[in-house]
Amino acid sequence: MPGKVDIVNNGPDTTITLNGDNGMISTGGHGANGQLLLSTTDGVIRIGLNANNGNVHLHRLPPAGTTGMGALMGALTIRLDADTGDLLIGGGGVGGELVLLGSTATQHDAAHATIHLRAEDAIVRVGGAGQDGDVVLLDAKGKAKMRLIGSHGHVWLGGNGQAGLLTLFPAGVENVTDTTKASMFLDGNKGDIVLQNADCAEDFDVAETEAAEPGAVMVIAEDGRLRHCTEAYDRRVAGVVSGAGEYRPGIVLDRRASASPRAALAMVGKAYARVDAGHGAIAAGDLLTTSPTPGHAMKAVDERRAFGAVLGKALGAHHDGTGLIPIVIALQ
Repeated sequence: MPGKVDIVNNGPDTTITLNGDNGMISTGGHGANGQLLLSTTDGVIRIGLNANNGNVHLHRLPPAGTTGMGALMGALTIRLDADTGDLLIGGGGVGGELVLLGSTATQHDAAHATIHLRAEDAIVRVGGAGQDGDVVLLDAKGKAKMRLIGSHGHVWLGGNGQAGLLTLFPAGVENVTDTTKASMFLDGNKGDIVLQNADCAEDFDVAETEAAEPGAVMVIAEDGRLRHCTEAYDRRVAGVVSGAGEYRPGIVLDRRASASPRAALAMVGKAYARVDAGHGAIAAGDLLTTSPTPGHAMKAVDERRAFGAVLGKALGAHHDGTGLIPIVIALQ
């Protein structure tokens, strides 16, 4: 019949149990921390077999005043489970840590580790203690496809038959395997930086007490800040506030904290602009300039006055009143 051995402390409480029924060794509890030291002729510890799964459970001291099963077993903090192939570390009031030391380490603590996994604050540290940290990901054939190099602060993606790709998704995307939903990606095979958004913008200080609305046509004020246009054919035209309609800026330059209001102005590319067709119906391809309607563009019909005051070209039509249309920025 399977055997069972209980080893007790000075009192009546069991602190070590060897159970042949399930191939389990339980250590600790009842005022004793769990420890296990087995020495065999071949240096091998064998737990389980003979129709039994092997398990090792290590318990820590139970809190003072604990009664019932908690006092009987203490808090389970380390578990080796042969049935599932799991190693569980932590819980029971302590955070799990896996600390790996190099061969030259003289002290057995985390400060001298070259690999340190800390569950309490979800930190993985690779390197230190005289060693540079590297993380290398291999494919099924053992070829490196991704490398993080701590000594140089480098990230290597691709190679060995696979192009590297760095893909960034906006917060609302759930299918992160579809690169068409990415807002930005770097393609190592083509050497392309692909920005799914439409324009190159730059932040400017604005003269208004409130930030200018997306699509507003802006001109340069006397103090160098921007304000809404208020007159036709204004050669101080600077661009359109980015972010209106379906377009968002692909790149925003000079973005920084400021005590005064700032707005990202579309300088190059496509953007939606506020227009007023009251000064002439607008067709796709028409040159646009500033209008007397604050923050709106209009069709440029006077070539002489339009020189130096052109904002861009219309990519859509607008025949009546004010509205919002896509344009291509082409200051001239």
